[in-house]
Amino acid sequence: MSNIKSIAEPVREKSVSIAGFLLAIAILSGLFVAIASRSKRTNPITPDILDDLVEVSDLFLKHDDDILDLAFSPDGQTLATISDDITVKQWHLDLDSAQLLEKHYDEVWSVVYSPDGQTLASVTGNFTITLWDVQTRAKITDLQGHQEEVLSLAFSPDGKTLASGSVDGTIKIWDLETSQAKTIETGGLVYSIAFSPDGQIIASSSTDNNLIKLWNVAEATLATTLEGHDYWVRTLAFSPDGQTLASASEQGFIKLWDTQAGGEISLPIEGHYDPVGSIDFSPDGKTLASASEDNTIRLWNLENGKLIKTLEGHYGSVFAVRYSPDGTTLASASDDRTIKLWNVADGSEKFTLRKDEPTGGIAEVRSLAFSPDGQILASGGDDYTVNFWNIKTAQEEKPQLQPEGLIEFSSVAYSPDGTRLATVSTNQTIKIWDLQAEETEPKEIITHEADVTTIAFSPDGHWLARGNNNGGIKIWDLREGKESEIPIEGHSLGIRSLEFSPDSKLLASGSADAIVKLWKVSDGSLNRSLEEHFDSVLDVTFSPDGKTLASSSFDLTIKLWNLQNNSPPLTLETNPQQGGHNQPVYSIAFSPNGKLLASGSYDHTIKLWNLPNGELLRTLIGHAAPVRSVQFSPDGEMLASGSYDHTIKLWRTIPTPWWLLVPKKKAS
Repeated sequence: MSNIKSIAEPVREKSVSIAGFLLAIAILSGLFVAIASRSKRTNPITPDILDDLVEVSDLFLKHDDDILDLAFSPDGQTLATISDDITVKQWHLDLDSAQLLEKHYDEVWSVVYSPDGQTLASVTGNFTITLWDVQTRAKITDLQGHQEEVLSLAFSPDGKTLASGSVDGTIKIWDLETSQAKTIETGGLVYSIAFSPDGQIIASSSTDNNLIKLWNVAEATLATTLEGHDYWVRTLAFSPDGQTLASASEQGFIKLWDTQAGGEISLPIEGHYDPVGSIDFSPDGKTLASASEDNTIRLWNLENGKLIKTLEGHYGSVFAVRYSPDGTTLASASDDRTIKLWNVADGSEKFTLRKDEPTGGIAEVRSLAFSPDGQILASGGDDYTVNFWNIKTAQEEKPQLQPEGLIEFSSVAYSPDGTRLATVSTNQTIKIWDLQAEETEPKEIITHEADVTTIAFSPDGHWLARGNNNGGIKIWDLREGKESEIPIEGHSLGIRSLEFSPDSKLLASGSADAIVKLWKVSDGSLNRSLEEHFDSVLDVTFSPDGKTLASSSFDLTIKLWNLQNNSPPLTLETNPQQGGHNQPVYSIAFSPNGKLLASGSYDHTIKLWNLPNGELLRTLIGHAAPVRSVQFSPDGEMLASGSYDHTIKLWRTIPTPWWLLVPKKKAS
């Protein structure tokens, strides 16, 4: 097979950037997502507040892959959408027809209309900005000059200028008559940009200490710096009058800023419990809409900061929300591959949640687990199934298990003896399956009062630990078949990873509060708290001898903690120029002999580290999307990796070829 390469070949250098990571957060609900409880809140209808919305239309799978972004035309009659299927489409609001613009040959990251509606700008993963004639659908020109992916676009209000923000740390201000650009060096990769309504200021957010910067457009100089977010600022929006700037962070917090005084407005807007990726002011400036990875859209009263309404209907992360120019319609796009149009004129609660499964395509692989004998690999994905793979034949084995919910991160785990499998679904249940039984029904079902994010079996087979999105940890007694009374409390944010020590005496937890904690299983007391990360801890794992704990984080680092003393952790290489990951490290695994550590990252790569010195040995290149899970086989001869590119790859730790395991499409 021509696409198969050997890991014995020299490792290729590959340009990767944080764009893939941002895209993954936007597209995939399995990262930090749990489905919110469906609270039906009733608010009084007032003339000046958008109080209640009705879903008026759904666009089902008109793209062949996830819908990433959308934009209304200025007249409100047309909606432009971009997708992972590398197309840009325009939809008339009757949604019965679509105009396909010329197909891109790389991922399309962003799309925006010019103020007059005559031009559409789109940007792809090959660093190119393309301008399109909306009437003829013909390409006008390509704007090239960025050295890395472009993450954000914004037209000036007069339509004569286009601004672009990039991973290369620059903002370019393009004169659309000459296609020439002025360049602003921001000091960090640029996530989001926005023009002020008068066109004189560009606001930008970047990795530069979580700062928001306001730039003078005419002089391309820094005007003001806004400081106050503790986490990365994902998106920005100016109010229609330009007096207020709204910003939303990776932590789900929204802040309002006085653009004249240059300070934060004391009007906290809090309610989302996962990252907010899109915000938009209503045309009258009285309401702010926010879209989040918690699957919801929320509407906020900007006079008092109070929540007006939570819109629930998407069953995946909502990563784009836009008001129509007249304010009567709200559009939202989600990784459930739908666009929803919400009618803001109707005060009744009559929208219907979509309940059918996605159709077509191959599942995104969310989690992996080897059977204890190393012969079978279990994988969980977004097709609502658990698949079993024979790693010798690369063939699917056994009937699929269907836990009736999206299989989320760290959501498949074998019992130590290999006879049971535990799965986590987004319907707040853990199911334990008897793998020796002929029937494919779960043996035990454990319900949880909050969304379960991760599970772990103890090596002695006595306990099953689970963590939830509220920061809680509970332990199920597998021998007694009931909840343990051991209390474990201490994290302030959601649990991202759990693992028992090899002797089953300690439980390690990694949380979105950036802290790693070690708990005594016997009584639930805190053994120690490890606080060196400065962003969400995504994975924790013990070395085989139990003397070292490894943790990986959203802060791009991997840390090795010596549990025999209180010495500072060893931080593995974080400089991309020296071979380190340049995006968050989502999964880590020790080899059975403890001499290697594998790490999988949003930068699409897997890295192998030599222990105990932490030297980088090799970078494995082959996935086309973020690597969500890595696991060594019990004999250490095989490394499995699961990715959002819909593939599982098996790598031998000796120089022999790897091959692909591709989940089969579900029968219709």
